[in-house]
Amino acid sequence: MSTLNSNPFGQLRSSRRSTARRVNRQTALRLKLESLESRRVLATSITGTVIDDISGDGVIDDGEPGQANVRVYVDANGNGQFDSAGTIVEPDDYDDMEVIDASAAGVTFSVANSSNVVDASKSVASMVDVSEGVSVTGTNVFGWTDNTIGGRSPYFSFITRLRADFATPASEVELEFAGGNRAANVTEAGILEAYDSSDNLVDSYQTSDLLLGEWETMSVSGASNIAYIIAYTEIPGANGHMDAMRVDGGASELWTNTKSDGTYELRVPTGGSYEVNEVVPDSYERTLPSGGDGQTVVIATDAVAQDVNFANGAVAPTPGWQNQTNPLDVNNDGFVFAIDALIIINELNEPQYRDVDSFELPTPPAVVPAYFDVNGDGFATASDVILIINYINENPPGEGESSSLIGAAVANDGPTLAADALVAAAVDVVHRHTDGEDE
Repeated sequence: MSTLNSNPFGQLRSSRRSTARRVNRQTALRLKLESLESRRVLATSITGTVIDDISGDGVIDDGEPGQANVRVYVDANGNGQFDSAGTIVEPDDYDDMEVIDASAAGVTFSVANSSNVVDASKSVASMVDVSEGVSVTGTNVFGWTDNTIGGRSPYFSFITRLRADFATPASEVELEFAGGNRAANVTEAGILEAYDSSDNLVDSYQTSDLLLGEWETMSVSGASNIAYIIAYTEIPGANGHMDAMRVDGGASELWTNTKSDGTYELRVPTGGSYEVNEVVPDSYERTLPSGGDGQTVVIATDAVAQDVNFANGAVAPTPGWQNQTNPLDVNNDGFVFAIDALIIINELNEPQYRDVDSFELPTPPAVVPAYFDVNGDGFATASDVILIINYINENPPGEGESSSLIGAAVANDGPTLAADALVAAAVDVVHRHTDGEDE
């Protein structure tokens, strides 16, 4: 499911103003007729890779893959945690081709035409640019799908524009723009416009001319007066990528997400000393650097600090009350026999581990006595018994053995119980513990 996070590049605006043209609507139209010099925007960057440390030895070995969509950030206050403010919609938090619904955060996305009129036949979706792989943060960008003909595109342009409406007027909006022109040495610029509720232009921002994959943060502000924004490319026919939109989040720590190969580029406003850290993915633990600390990076302005790498090793699953190999194998002997049902029946009749009233199982010990929780709901109940009984009914032990419930007899490194006795015990425990459930 999708989540909402904070923007990686919100604090770049002051350092980027000198390389970008802030324009009003009339100036933007005039600039479309100008021939602008092609150049690359200088940036102070920290780069590296986040590795899936398969061996768990804290060493980056040949063949160990990178981890995609891992958050790398500047830990400005040194607390070892990623701190965010404001609201951002990050395409990486949605699946490829998933329509982006950020209405819970007060942001509604749509696709507009060159007159800024919403095109109801199209929807904004998270998308991977499979042909070019261009994004600013992580792997996904804002794209659009056509609901009538089934078309899709990871690009926006002069005639197909990204629109975002805000339930509460905003003071500042930022959006990442990356060049998307496949032609060699051909550039285009991104334009971000902010409007009030009366459709008056509040503010506008135009990027420098960018080659394929080069990117810049667009930013507009309007004293709590921005009702919606429109983003598009300067030149008709040119394409560009829109990524990572943030609303009123100036206090966020700088961050970015790793790309599909685990690499990242974290742009910082100027040279200096930075504490760089990562948000370790779920079910992993940091192996490089050891101790869970970040890395101190000293960098000069307009320089690139390389190989600021992290590695994470998978954490062994915490022992639980459910057998992860085979949930029906309560005693973990490699088989599903009647003894597995009997073990739960005994726990239900004479509780040693489950809560007497709620049937809930506590935090398990390092070595569990038995895997009582067949269905994985955190409780030991008659429902767990029924699952085993049904399985054995459908998979009887063999010919000549009764399949009326669970077989004729059990002798499997444990107590022996005649079938009819086990049937009686099972029926009794179901009656007494299902509390109205179907038998």
